Amino acid sequence: MDYADQSPRQLSLSLVEGRLETSALNILDSLGLKTSFGAIKAAIIGESHFCQIYNQRGESVFAEAFACISIPGSRAMALGDNRLIEYEEHRNELAYSIQVQQLAGAQGLEQIYDLLERHDSSDSHTLLFEFPSKASDSFKPLTLVCVTEYASGFAVETAHAYPGDDTIVLTRSNFEFELTKIEKTI
Repeated sequence: MDYADQSPRQLSLSLVEGRLETSALNILDSLGLKTSFGAIKAAIIGESHFCQIYNQRGESVFAEAFACISIPGSRAMALGDNRLIEYEEHRNELAYSIQVQQLAGAQGLEQIYDLLERHDSSDSHTLLFEFPSKASDSFKPLTLVCVTEYASGFAVETAHAYPGDDTIVLTRSNFEFELTKIEKTI
């Protein structure tokens, strides 16, 4: 893989109802988890990461892509120069939230080490990919994806390192299935 100088200012959060079309994405590594309430496929792509969520019936219900490319058929929010983005939405069977934070290199690297340490000692599943770098880079460009299953959903924490901008971008997404709907009748 050749060196590509990307910037966090090019990142967009893309949200897709249903199935994310992945055939044009450069998937570098991926993992899948299936539970009693649904499933997740998480992947590192040449441009960053995506998560595809499936319900109990195996139907694609929602996807998140955080990348430096546009995703057809998605609702996109550009990161730009924002240091913090928080977003949430609820749908029929899934509650979704994400927090995106940009940090300076040294502070961000501490967060990456903390993230790795926390997920090393837990039941989470981790993907890590280091991209080609320049000798002058103060840290390696990388993408880290950590997926943790909890009682009714998944938490996905990611880190994306951009040494050319001395920036680390961290995300934390929660995908929670609404397992029971209680209706009151009078």
